[in-house]
Amino acid sequence: MDDLEFTVSSRDKICDPAIAHACFKSHGKSCRLAEGDAFFADNEKSENMYLLLEGEVRLFRGVQALDIVRAGEIFGEMALVNESPRAASAIALTDVRLLPISRHDFMNLVTSQPAFAVSLLKTVAARLARHTAKSV
Repeated sequence: MDDLEFTVSSRDKICDPAIAHACFKSHGKSCRLAEGDAFFADNEKSENMYLLLEGEVRLFRGVQALDIVRAGEIFGEMALVNESPRAASAIALTDVRLLPISRHDFMNLVTSQPAFAVSLLKTVAARLARHTAKSV
């Protein structure tokens, strides 16, 4: 099982990029990270989730790849949803541009924007299903 690698992205447009972008852009300013920069590490306290505008990000735990996030997708949401430490690490595979959103703004969006909440649930469910399928 250690040789399994998730390279299938949540790119199947589970999280509607237009909805995510509209929600995120009103709550923050885009920033850039260089290839190889880390966003967060496994077991770290979580304060933000992200909408990736440009580039690619690898999600992994230890040496096991979990997912590749591409432009238009969100990541870092699971720790905010269940208010726990990060379950994975994230590193920029390329130069990236992204929009972060704080825990506070995330909670406001989930309660005030049903389309965002549904889109987010679909993303979380798809990632969990892929992880469960590969773990069995």
